[in-house]
Amino acid sequence: MLIILLSSTPVILSTILNAAHSTIDLASGTISNLSPISYANRMVMFNVTGESYRHERISITHDGGTLEAGNLKIQLVPWKHIYWIEKNMDGFLLANVTTTNFYIAFLYFSNGSNRADMILFEYNSALYKKISFVGTCIVKNSSTAVNRPITLVLTLKPEPKVENKLFATGPDLYLVGDVGYLRLNSSTLDLYAIRNTLNPSSGWNELWALLIGQSGEYYFSIIYMSTQSMDKVILGHTLRLNDFYVIKQKEIEAKWRMRQNVYTLAISAPKEVGNFWIDGYQFQFRDSTSTLLIDEGNHTLRITENKTESQRLRLRFSRWSCGSTSNPLMLSIKSPTAISAEYTKEYFLKVNSTIPGIFGEGWYPEGTEVHVKAPRSVESGNVKYVFESWVGEVETEGANATVFMDAPKSITAKWSTFFRVNLTAEGLPENIDLEYSLNNFTLQSRPYQTVYHWVKEKSFLNFSVSCKEELVKTQYPTVYWTDSKGNEAKSPKLITAPEKLIARFTTQKQTTNITCRVSISSLFDTGMLTVEGQMTPPFKAKVAIECRALGDSWKVLKMVETNQAGNYRFDWIPDTMGILQIRARFSGDSLHSECTSNIKEVAISSSMLKFRRLTTVFNSSTSTFHEEIGTPKEFRKNFLTPLIYGIDVLNMVYPPLSGFGPLGSIIAIVSSSTVLGLFYILPFTIILAILFVITFKKSITEKVLTPFGIMWGVSFCYLLLEDLNAMQLLQLPAYADMIFTASLAVSTIGIIAIVPPIVISRMFAKRFGIRT
Repeated sequence: MLIILLSSTPVILSTILNAAHSTIDLASGTISNLSPISYANRMVMFNVTGESYRHERISITHDGGTLEAGNLKIQLVPWKHIYWIEKNMDGFLLANVTTTNFYIAFLYFSNGSNRADMILFEYNSALYKKISFVGTCIVKNSSTAVNRPITLVLTLKPEPKVENKLFATGPDLYLVGDVGYLRLNSSTLDLYAIRNTLNPSSGWNELWALLIGQSGEYYFSIIYMSTQSMDKVILGHTLRLNDFYVIKQKEIEAKWRMRQNVYTLAISAPKEVGNFWIDGYQFQFRDSTSTLLIDEGNHTLRITENKTESQRLRLRFSRWSCGSTSNPLMLSIKSPTAISAEYTKEYFLKVNSTIPGIFGEGWYPEGTEVHVKAPRSVESGNVKYVFESWVGEVETEGANATVFMDAPKSITAKWSTFFRVNLTAEGLPENIDLEYSLNNFTLQSRPYQTVYHWVKEKSFLNFSVSCKEELVKTQYPTVYWTDSKGNEAKSPKLITAPEKLIARFTTQKQTTNITCRVSISSLFDTGMLTVEGQMTPPFKAKVAIECRALGDSWKVLKMVETNQAGNYRFDWIPDTMGILQIRARFSGDSLHSECTSNIKEVAISSSMLKFRRLTTVFNSSTSTFHEEIGTPKEFRKNFLTPLIYGIDVLNMVYPPLSGFGPLGSIIAIVSSSTVLGLFYILPFTIILAILFVITFKKSITEKVLTPFGIMWGVSFCYLLLEDLNAMQLLQLPAYADMIFTASLAVSTIGIIAIVPPIVISRMFAKRFGIRT
């Protein structure tokens, strides 16, 4: 009886293992027609103990157990449970994994029976052993959590253990001979055949395999091949040996066959091509020639059609060395075969254009001459794009471009943007002939009719309108322009978008405006004021420049003429001192209304002018004196620097202070004199004060300030009254202004030069115990 059971073991084993396609999970009681439930950390609870007639012993539960067979004693861990419904049998896949070897066992029995059978396989020795046990076999209808052993780093020696008789090729599997490749999800695994089981009666052939990944992961797997269909290949019971993770069962896209004669196939192509496919399985070129094993028969060979090395260079499949241009190619293998793929190099022509309508961009074979043509212009509503030129490695003749493709090329079409400017006139009788002048171009039209002109983007358009009939000019003296937004438009106008300009004629005179500005920046140097401004709208006209002293009547200084842009300018040497008011006035003409500018006030101070003259004379005479006595230039420069700085202060302070009337000029004189006193006199007075204290044993008193204070007060009052024109009644001589201006400057310098020495002399005397 035992012999009979042992002899039938392969059939039973294959049948039970294949029963995975219709299994029951004892924990849930559900039936699955796909794959058995694979628990990462759970297992159906069971307990098997027994002994064979050779005294081989087993004791194992869902948590694992021990197998003793002769000198062999190993720990086995269950990793999968399957249930054979037809035979009412349970099967458990067990494994033992070390760093250099592994065992796979299959234990199957009927629940409650006293007999269990086991198939044991060792990798290193390729041992395949059948053992039958007599003992206790129990399976519970529940599951429990279990711990899975982990051996992350394995050093198994990968090698086939059998002369493989089962070949298969397809997108997921390539096995010709004893070694092949399996694609699992996104990974490619090396496959080594370790056992074949040919079992036509069960309907399935089995390929036991060791699978190795690129990251050091190892798998044991049983691959099933249906004897009923060459297209049906299933990745069955698969265990990752590193961590006992069970891979879900899946169908493999491949066709299987029995072993045939095997030959070499050498495929050559530029290594940049990258990939080729045999019967749908993808291989990669590592060199320009790849050699692999292939069995006798018909196979499909496909290679990359187009290989883009960069965005602008690619290889395009041309033909096979056998002359065929088919891709994929059907190969009939009867002997060692070599074949090569021929490719042509193609370059990409990039045609850049902001305007659509240019064709020619694309891939071209090396050496091709490409002709690209651009339209002369493209209109889109109120915008027109005009072709300018081609830019790049290109030969051009107008809008036609010729490109020789000996490398990736890029050419660019440059365009100019033009906007449509519509013009019309309103307010005139409809039968009046009009002429529009647009830069150097003229258009004939009539009122209420629209004409247009194309104007380049961001350019200025000079525009005007005229009619030949004098009567119309008299009846309609005024014309003004409005733009597409209704705002007043003036020539020249910057064109940045499509525009509509309307010339509006009216019987009313055109309103005019005039501005007036007064500059005193040259007053000290030349004695001149500058009066300038602008007439709007701009036209040539005569403008009266008027002036008056505060409270007096206006008088005309000069009649000046504006230029074409409406600007005018008048330089005037004032002969009146005090606060003056200045304005510009236009009396109007037949087409334009009269207008008057705003009033500008300016303070003209005789004392200010005389002080400026004094400093200039002092500067000039000092420079001459140093030149005559031969003073070194560096000393002369250092000596005059404070004076020049004082003059600069005067020039800087007076203009903003001129608006304060006579006080402005006096403050400017005092500020400039302060600078001169600080730099020229103060250092000497400090030294004299110290010598005075040492010599006379006493400090300087404030009485020395009295004459300077009186002089400063009298000069201040005189210059204030003079700038207010109040001193004219006294009829003092002309040089009086010069005397009092100099007096104010000298007294200011004296006060600035004496006050600090008085304070220093007191501090010095107190320090040395001298009376003050």
